[in-house]
Amino acid sequence: MKLPLLLAAALVATPAYAAFQNGDALYKDCSSQMGSFETGFCVGYIAGVVDSSEKCIPIAVKLREARDVVLQYLRDHPEKRHLEADALVLAAIQEAFCK
Repeated sequence: MKLPLLLAAALVATPAYAAFQNGDALYKDCSSQMGSFETGFCVGYIAGVVDSSEKCIPIAVKLREARDVVLQYLRDHPEKRHLEADALVLAAIQEAFCK
């Protein structure tokens, strides 16, 4: 009797959204020494967020420049670093390039 009820509950359960990266972790990675694994992760993360978004970014912008923009945004807004990293990347890109 309990098994069908549990299966039904599992089927209608809504998965919770959880961010894998927050601004503090991204700031640490982006602040690392150039050429390090952490910096590579930072650049790859930013590229993934930007590529999957519909935000305006000029074609001529290089990944290193996007990293610099995000890093500066995180430096300027330490009070926001507890937020989800993807939202912070988009905010930084939008502020810098979508005027």
